[in-house]
Amino acid sequence: MKHLLSLGHTRIGFIGISPEDGYTLRRYGGYLAALREADIEPLSKYTVGPPGAPAFATQEDGYQGMICLAALRKPPTAVFARNDFAAIGALRAAHTLGLSVPKDIAIAGFDNIPLSAFTTPPLTTADQSILEQGVTAARFLLDRITGRRSGARSMASMRCTLIIRESTDPLCPANRPRELRPGLPELLAPAGDWDCARAAVENGADHFAFRIDQWRPGIAANDVVGRNEIERRL
Repeated sequence: MKHLLSLGHTRIGFIGISPEDGYTLRRYGGYLAALREADIEPLSKYTVGPPGAPAFATQEDGYQGMICLAALRKPPTAVFARNDFAAIGALRAAHTLGLSVPKDIAIAGFDNIPLSAFTTPPLTTADQSILEQGVTAARFLLDRITGRRSGARSMASMRCTLIIRESTDPLCPANRPRELRPGLPELLAPAGDWDCARAAVENGADHFAFRIDQWRPGIAANDVVGRNEIERRL
């Protein structure tokens, strides 16, 4: 949420739970708290999701939620989805509606599932270690079994890491032209698209560098590769 607010968004929607059931979801509580901390009054019409407080939000929930938000007279400019699956559904709905992400609507998810790095555009999300969650849950269970812990339930907060990708940030490499150094414009291609590099070379481009956005054999992620190197590898 703070990331979306820092980009200047003030109309931010939440997809994945109904306003009436939002009190059951801590992620929704964080959404409300961030808005109020920024002196923005949350609007119930910007919260969409299935009734009954389901334990999980699906791609369909995200798709339908985005359709509903986009139909508002004054729709949000950014959306925080309950999880990455709902965010992926929202991305699909935005595409169906002809909306550009993030130019028309910024979309962020939660969980950093593997697929989130390969959506179009790649999804900004919050990473929460599944390994840490599993270890903590197992420790709680063992403590109950051995009698070291009692009470109705145990709770723990997990550290989250923000993963900023192109679905929210217009300044990400894939969303803007860059200049690596004066006089050397950079040719950007999503996910290290070598066809783009080949076309540029065949068209006689001499003064550019090609950014590799995805790991390739012998090239680290985000390496800058010039014409000679591209010609050697094609």
